[in-house]
Amino acid sequence: MTIFAPLVHFSGTPLTEDPIRSLLPDPKQYMVENLGYCTLDPIQTDRRHFSIPVHQILWDYWQSLRGESNIARYDHIDPMDFNQAIGYVLLLEPNKDATDFRYRVYGSTVAERFGQEMTGRWLTDFGDTPGKLSLAQYPAVVKTRCPLYSEHDASNLEFHVTRWCRLILPMENKDGIIDRILVGTVPEAK
Repeated sequence: MTIFAPLVHFSGTPLTEDPIRSLLPDPKQYMVENLGYCTLDPIQTDRRHFSIPVHQILWDYWQSLRGESNIARYDHIDPMDFNQAIGYVLLLEPNKDATDFRYRVYGSTVAERFGQEMTGRWLTDFGDTPGKLSLAQYPAVVKTRCPLYSEHDASNLEFHVTRWCRLILPMENKDGIIDRILVGTVPEAK
């Protein structure tokens, strides 16, 4: 049985039969520590389940775009609606078969902390190690059409451990195709 680390910054109840677990392989292969993740139920999850304000802002925004649908509709994103979170926002566009994702926006705070600006580049440009977890999670979000919350620990070259907390929110176009993924990525010092 695969052991997942407990989530520190999300207090909601994960789905009993979480569809993401069958799509993602054993967390040991991602070269990160203390990996935990869960699919979020848009009806049962609300802002109070997130302890990080960036995630509260983005969850509220996604929910407002979702309305009565199961998933948020993407016509255009207005950054003014979540301007307090903008430095932590990644906006991705999948390729045709959702095997790679282009960063349309790569938040300045994330770029500074990660040490690399990725706007306009593809996820596979990260190389094997840093992008491996994302290359598993983002296609799974496209397939399940459900939001995902994820946390893991990673060390930088100076061996400072950071807990990366990600809220991954799929968005569909008018034809019902997932054509954007809005991600709130917050590096928390450990």
